[in-house]
Amino acid sequence: MQKLIIALIFLSTYAIAGRDGNGGNEIALRFTQIAANSLKFLETPGKNTHNLDLDKLESAIKNTKVYSVTYKLCADDSDKLCPEEAGFVAKNYPEKNEILVSVDKWKALSIEEKVRIVIHEYLGMIDIETGNYNVSSNIVVALGHKEGEQYACQLSLIKNSYPTRILGSAGFVVHNSGVKAMGSSDPIKNSKNDVVFRMVSAKDYLRGSVEISEVDRGLPFLYVKKRNEILFDNVTFFNGEPIGVKVFKKDDKLLQISCVHI
Repeated sequence: MQKLIIALIFLSTYAIAGRDGNGGNEIALRFTQIAANSLKFLETPGKNTHNLDLDKLESAIKNTKVYSVTYKLCADDSDKLCPEEAGFVAKNYPEKNEILVSVDKWKALSIEEKVRIVIHEYLGMIDIETGNYNVSSNIVVALGHKEGEQYACQLSLIKNSYPTRILGSAGFVVHNSGVKAMGSSDPIKNSKNDVVFRMVSAKDYLRGSVEISEVDRGLPFLYVKKRNEILFDNVTFFNGEPIGVKVFKKDDKLLQISCVHI
């Protein structure tokens, strides 16, 4: 079982990007990752209160392909123009071993809602939950919404004119609950200046600023002596769950930020 969970988290075998659109396979990967984490939770003694067949659920997670799509998921698959409120976040197809996920609707969900949707769709794959969320809602409550609170984010400031090079980079562990401020700097090669990265994370956003400044490199904490150039000021990197890769441009510099759930 442990080997399966590791495989689901790190391999893209079961996560396929955009069928009719380009939603990005980070959604499909995140979908299967939530499923693997939920399965691991249910394996804990006393947590499988609904006596689910976990071997059957494991097989569904392993063998179901997940596609992110950019068109509406209507009750009738031939109807792509159903009202917005009638469209589904996801639909499961047990006969085809497939789950489709609407890119736009998925991005608008909170973490708790995403977990509930994922569990519901896989329970639908094994014919346990169809049309209601009785079991999946109880599992989400039991999880205590702890799934998905931590993310690893890497930021890199890149000089995009010849010769292209990374000016500085920094890594952060981001907590998606409560408000937390973080700061870090990276010395620019052959320069007295550093690239300074500042981040503020909360439940519904990840914001940050990037500047080129002179810092006191002898101190164990970030202390800016002179701010020379502010490149990105209070930019919203992610609106909602911080998952995926984003690129921001300023003059001849690019800021790349990449976040994954841990």
